[in-house]
Amino acid sequence: GFLMREEKAAFLLLVGVSGVGPKLALTLLSGFTVREFAAAVRAGEAKRLCAAPGVGQKTAARLILELQDKIANLPVDESPASGDRAARGSADDDALSALINLGYHPAAAKEVVRQIRHEAGVGRVFGVEEFLRDALRRLSRS
Repeated sequence: GFLMREEKAAFLLLVGVSGVGPKLALTLLSGFTVREFAAAVRAGEAKRLCAAPGVGQKTAARLILELQDKIANLPVDESPASGDRAARGSADDDALSALINLGYHPAAAKEVVRQIRHEAGVGRVFGVEEFLRDALRRLSRS
């Protein structure tokens, strides 16, 4: 299941590229929002695409070559508020899960995640990496 229609459409485009299977397509979509991915493909930013695990120069070049024309037809949901809420909740949940898996007490991890979200404000969207970095810094001080 995909949270948004645009994610499913992007996934289907990705698996249509030679050499890109479902696992790599999901990896790409978990590392980029659909808009970020589309922007990178349109701009021909192979280096940016290579930041995703499992994507090398050749795969990035193939993605750009095969998707540059097709990406324009990708349906993009124009209501960013719903996407921001989903991304925010996902980053919060992913960070909490990672902290617990790293061995931190669930109550302490939950409190740190709550503090970060409260201090950042409702409208701020974190990436999981940024969220974790801040959480680990706070937990190591206590």
